[in-house]
Amino acid sequence: MRVLVVGGTGGLGRLVVQELAKRDNEVRVLSRQPKQSTRPASSVELVSGDVSTGEGVAAAVSGVEAVVDAVNAARQAESVMVAGTRRLLDAAAAAGVSHVVEIGIVGAESIAPLVPYYRVKLAQEQVVQAGGVPWSLLRATQFHDFLAAMVSGLARLPVLIAPGIRFQPVDRGEVAVAMADAVEAGPGGRLPDFAGPQALQLVDFARGWLQAQDRHQPAVAIPLPTKYGRRLGEGALCNLNRAVGRLTFSDWAARHLRGDAHV
Repeated sequence: MRVLVVGGTGGLGRLVVQELAKRDNEVRVLSRQPKQSTRPASSVELVSGDVSTGEGVAAAVSGVEAVVDAVNAARQAESVMVAGTRRLLDAAAAAGVSHVVEIGIVGAESIAPLVPYYRVKLAQEQVVQAGGVPWSLLRATQFHDFLAAMVSGLARLPVLIAPGIRFQPVDRGEVAVAMADAVEAGPGGRLPDFAGPQALQLVDFARGWLQAQDRHQPAVAIPLPTKYGRRLGEGALCNLNRAVGRLTFSDWAARHLRGDAHV
């Protein structure tokens, strides 16, 4: 199968590319600045383009059967992830692409009224669903490395003080496999959520992170007295019924320190 991966040089996208290529698919990666050093495999084609401007998008979708949208943006998120995804879907529809696979966030609608990024992700989902190309949407919980970055920042103080919020992190390599499965299965609409194996308080993950580094720094939890904090404390971004991930955060942290984690 010929597959275009947008955002294929990013954290999740490059793993999706590797998984698709391993399965003998013909993979094309759309990147704003394609470089040989970013090529995930010798069989992968790198093409230049930018969904935020539309440059190169029509050429990138030409001749492919499926598109994986793994694009992400911390800045100008709406122009990339909403307007850019709309341009991508318009070009895909015109080119006769038969399937687009989108990555979403578990529980996004619960937090969207409070956090602009989650509103953008929901808007991006709506663009895909209305884009005129048969689609699949896989929502995942936060990746292990997201929590690790959060905990590392909190650990800069002598006592690690963690907000009393709950997460259910997942290995992004496992999510990449699920994305590749979705590509090969064909359009499936809203797919079952993909959540990590454990839903715990952030302080528990912090203690696991410290233990993996053999650090004896104390870690305590404090309430986050906002509507956002209450929702996260209640597990708004978790799905206990879909704890299908296998790699725990503690095991991921140990692999990370050995240098063989998906980071």
